[in-house]
Amino acid sequence: MFSTRKSILNQIKSGLKKAAVPKPFPEISAEPQFVGSNKSPAENFAHEFSSLGGKFIYNANQEEAVHQLLLLVENQGWTNIYVQDQYLLELFERLAPSLPIQSEDLGEAEVGISLCECLVARTGGILTSSAQEYGRAVPVYSPIHITFAFANQVVADTKQALNFLKIKYPNGLPSMICLAAGPSRTADIEKTLVVGVHGPKEVFTFLIDGQN
Repeated sequence: MFSTRKSILNQIKSGLKKAAVPKPFPEISAEPQFVGSNKSPAENFAHEFSSLGGKFIYNANQEEAVHQLLLLVENQGWTNIYVQDQYLLELFERLAPSLPIQSEDLGEAEVGISLCECLVARTGGILTSSAQEYGRAVPVYSPIHITFAFANQVVADTKQALNFLKIKYPNGLPSMICLAAGPSRTADIEKTLVVGVHGPKEVFTFLIDGQN
């Protein structure tokens, strides 16, 4: 049986080589065909992310980012915020000890805050992976999700994002890589757009002008 299967596959391969389909437009360059932009990657990300329903907040430094977060928490009346990233826990403990932070039960949280791997300017996407301290859960299960990111994490496109990860993880990419853009949405039911079905209903990005 194995020999028969192998024979059939060899015949298919041989036939494909003899009748290869030529490229329909060989004159088109293999280079990317995207229109250039005079904006910086951070500006492009802010535009694309906002156009998808995300809420973008620019910050000159960490202190300003935490101050903006405090104002947002007070304005929204949030009382249960889930954080697992050690960097963020130490930052909030130092600059905002009054924040209602917990790292035990995501299921009870109103908001989840996490870092990311990088931001993709062309699509307004936030790239996360299973290698991060919060694993897979926070960006998916939080009713409202806030990403803290830095200017040096903004890349132009998905190709650069993958190169970014390859440099960061030279021994092999994480088992899960997720690129999410804006709040979760679906129009499966009667073609009516519903937001917040399969993930957060609101997403924020706090971009800090500096390096992490």
